Amino acid sequence: MPEFIHRRWHGLHMVLAFVLLAILTILLYFYHWLYLLVGGVAIVGLAVYAWYAEKSFREDFIGYVAALTYRIRRAGDKVVQNTPVGMILYDEEAVVVWHNPFSGELLRLENFVGVSLLDVLPVLAGKLEENGRHAVHWRNRVLQVDVHAGERLLFLTDITEITALKERYEAERPAIGIVHIDNLEEVTQGMDEKNHTLMLAEVTRAITDWAAENDLFIRRAATDKFLVVTDMAHLAKLQEDRFQILDRVREMTKHQPIPFTLSIGFGAAGASIPETGQMASSSLEIALGRGGDQAAVRIGDKLTFYGGKSNAVEKRTRVRVRVVSHAMRNLILESDHVLIMGHKFPDMDALGAAIGVWKMVTWNEKRGYIVLDESNPAIDKLVSLIREDETLAPSLVTPDEAYYLCTPRTLVVMVDNHRPSMAIEPRLLQMTRRVMVIDHHRRSDDIVEDPLLLYIEPYASSTSELVTELLQYQTGEAPLSRLEATALLSGIIVDTNHFHFRTGVRTFEAASYLRKNGAEPEFCQQLLKQDLHQFLRRAELLQQTELLPGGMAVAVGAEDKEYEQLVIAQAADSLLSLDGVKASFVIARRPDGLINISARSWGDVNVQVIMEQMGGGGHLTNAAAQLADSRIQEVRETLRQVLASYVAQAGKGDDGK
Repeated sequence: MPEFIHRRWHGLHMVLAFVLLAILTILLYFYHWLYLLVGGVAIVGLAVYAWYAEKSFREDFIGYVAALTYRIRRAGDKVVQNTPVGMILYDEEAVVVWHNPFSGELLRLENFVGVSLLDVLPVLAGKLEENGRHAVHWRNRVLQVDVHAGERLLFLTDITEITALKERYEAERPAIGIVHIDNLEEVTQGMDEKNHTLMLAEVTRAITDWAAENDLFIRRAATDKFLVVTDMAHLAKLQEDRFQILDRVREMTKHQPIPFTLSIGFGAAGASIPETGQMASSSLEIALGRGGDQAAVRIGDKLTFYGGKSNAVEKRTRVRVRVVSHAMRNLILESDHVLIMGHKFPDMDALGAAIGVWKMVTWNEKRGYIVLDESNPAIDKLVSLIREDETLAPSLVTPDEAYYLCTPRTLVVMVDNHRPSMAIEPRLLQMTRRVMVIDHHRRSDDIVEDPLLLYIEPYASSTSELVTELLQYQTGEAPLSRLEATALLSGIIVDTNHFHFRTGVRTFEAASYLRKNGAEPEFCQQLLKQDLHQFLRRAELLQQTELLPGGMAVAVGAEDKEYEQLVIAQAADSLLSLDGVKASFVIARRPDGLINISARSWGDVNVQVIMEQMGGGGHLTNAAAQLADSRIQEVRETLRQVLASYVAQAGKGDDGK
C-alpha cells in the first residue's frame, strides 16, 4: 500500500486521538475507579476495531488495484492489437523484433518479424537516426511515420485520404486574375471606328478562347480589362503553359505598327476573397511597372513572372510628368530638408539624377544633401569635380552624416533604385515615412514600403532622363550649371551606351534640353574616359570567354582577382559587339568581396528575368546581380544551368521567367 494512504489510517492524528482518550480516562479515575475500568475497555475495543478496519481496507484496496491493473493490461493489449495505428519495434540493426497486427494489414504483410525494416519500408532509409515525423509514399498510399529513435519504435498511420483531401482543398482554392490590354489606346490611335472595333474584337476573341480552353470564368470589366476567376489547379496549368496567351496576342497583331500586348496579374492563396483580389491588383501593377507584356502571379508571399519578351512601349505623357513634378515640389516645400541617395556603388546615372534632384530642391529654397558612401571608378572624375565646386561640394554627405540629419519631416528621394536592400543607407527609410522614388528599372517585389510618391517608368532610358523632364516643370533663380547639366547628360549616355539602347524620342528631347542649358558632349567624354589600367583589366576579363548555345557569351574572372564594377560592366558591353552574340554575361569579384554578374543583350534575350533567377534584376537588355558568400566557379555553373533552362524554354516559344 502506498505510504500516503497508510498515513491516512495510522497518522499522527490517530495517535493524538488515542492519547487524548487515555488522558480523559485517567481523569475519570479521580471520580470513581469503575469509570477507569469502563474507559480502558472502551479504548482497547476501539483500537482493535481500528486495526481490523485498516486491515480490511488494505485487502480491499489491494484487490481493487489488482483488478484495475488487470483491466488496464487487457485494455492495453486490445489497444495495441486493434488500434488503427501500426506499431513496430526494431533493434540496433534495424531488424523488426515485434509489430502489432495492424502493421501487417497496413503493409500487406502477415508477419515480418526478423526482417530488416529497410527491406519492408525502403523509403525510411536515413530517417531512423533521429526522432521525427515523415510522410512517405508506399504502394500508392501515403503513410505518416513517427520515429522514436531512443525507443527504436515506429508508429505508422495511413493518411492517404487526408492527403488527398488536402490536395483537393489546395487545388480548389480560389484564384483571381486581371487581364489588361497594355496599349489599346496607342495601337488604335488614328484608326477609323470600323478597324478599331474589328481589332478589339479579334483580341477579345483570342482572350475568351484562351479562357474557354483553360476552363476559366472571364468577364469584361472595362474596355481594356477582363476579370478572371479560377482555382489553384487551373492556375498551375496556366503557369505550366507559361501564359502562352501573351505570345498568341502579340503574334496575332504583329502586322500592326505597334502589336497588342497583354499584362496579367493573378492572386491566389489569400486569407479571404477580398485579399486575393487585392493580390491580383497588386500583381497587375507590378507587371505594368515592369514594362507590361508579362504575367505576374502571387501565391501567398511568392511572386513569379512570366513573359516580358518585348521592349516596353513608352506611355508616360507630358501631363503625367507635370503632375509628378508639381507633386514633388509640394513634398519638397513641406519638408525641413531633403536627402537624396542612389544605389550601392552608384554609377553616372544615379549620381547625375541625384544632382538633378538636388537642383530642384535648391530651386524651391530648401536644403538638399546627396548621400554618397565611397566613390568608385565609374564616378571618380565627377565626384572630384563636385568636391571642387563651391555650390555642390557642401551637399555631399556620408551615410552616417545623413542618418543624423534625418528627421520625421525629412524627405528621402531614392533615385535609380526602388529596393531598400540596394540603397546606400537603408536606415534612412526607417527614420522617416516621407519617401519618394524615381527610377527607370522594372519594378521588383521588394519595393520600398508605402512611398509618398512613386515614379517608376521602365520605358525611360535612364533615371537622368526622368529627372531632366521633371526639371523642365520647375523654376528657380540659378539655371543649371555646366557641371550639373553635363552630369545629367552623362547619366543618359552611360545607360543608353551612347544612345544605342532603350533610346526614344523623349531621350533625345531630354538631351536637347540639357545641351541648351550648358551640357557639353566633349566634357561628357572626358568624364567617361577610361585609363590604361581599366582597359587592360577589361581585356584580361575578356580572355576568359566561352560561347554557349543560344548566342550566350560568358566571361569569368579569376577567383583570386578583384575587378571594379565599371570594368565588369564595360566587359559585358564589349562582349555584346561580337558577331553571333545575343547576350553577354561577365562574372567577377568586386573589391567589396561580392561576386558581380553584368548582363547585356540586344533585346532578343531577356537578361532581366535571367538575372532575377540569380537574385538580381534590371532591364530587358541591361541587368545585373550581386552574390555574397559564393565562389566564382559555383556562380558560373549556376548561371550555365539558368541559361540552359532559358534556351530550352525559348525553344518552346517562351522567353519569360
